[in-house]
Amino acid sequence: MCRAVLVLVALSLIPTRASAEVFVAHEGVLAFSLSRSRVTTPLDAELKITHRSVWAQSGIKRASRAGSFDRREVTVLNEPYELKDRKGGTWKLWIRHASAKGVVVVELIRAQPRVFPVQVFEIASVNVLGEDTEPSLPRLTLYPDGRYRLGPHAGRYERDEGGVLLDGVAEHWGRGAYTVDSEGLVFRFRRGPLIYEVRYQEVEDADEEELDEFMART
Repeated sequence: MCRAVLVLVALSLIPTRASAEVFVAHEGVLAFSLSRSRVTTPLDAELKITHRSVWAQSGIKRASRAGSFDRREVTVLNEPYELKDRKGGTWKLWIRHASAKGVVVVELIRAQPRVFPVQVFEIASVNVLGEDTEPSLPRLTLYPDGRYRLGPHAGRYERDEGGVLLDGVAEHWGRGAYTVDSEGLVFRFRRGPLIYEVRYQEVEDADEEELDEFMART
């Protein structure tokens, strides 16, 4: 199967309203390094997922199963898993699709994302049907009182452990899922026949203007 067809197949399997960052593998196994927050080789992986089972080096447990963490669990689509990393950190995992020699699609996030008084995000990338385009969207600022600003636009947002939902001008973006390291947001949505992925990266510190604006309104 050619790469273009594989990309389209993978895109069709990715949920547009994800609970966390989405990762895709095409060889029947997804290998992930929790310490590096990225897909890796099976030899270096702390987490491996196939259509039959899930292996986690430091322990994993399906949310519906009583008892302690084990290193291996059966694969159950769309059921939440809890897992641990080498440093004792907690992660959440959902398996959305898994076939023996084909595509594996999962959602994965480090639990309890960091929350600051003012969170500022810069546009990192815009992807349309698997192809990168020029990212020209404005800065996104989230205030702790539920307001947001997107360039000249403003509105309200709702936050949960996995991401945020904006109203107003960005309402059609749907839910923005936290990236796997909780330091960014990924909005994935459809506009007609096109599938968009808009990725924002958190700025380390909000600048004085952002902080002053918030303090003036509180």
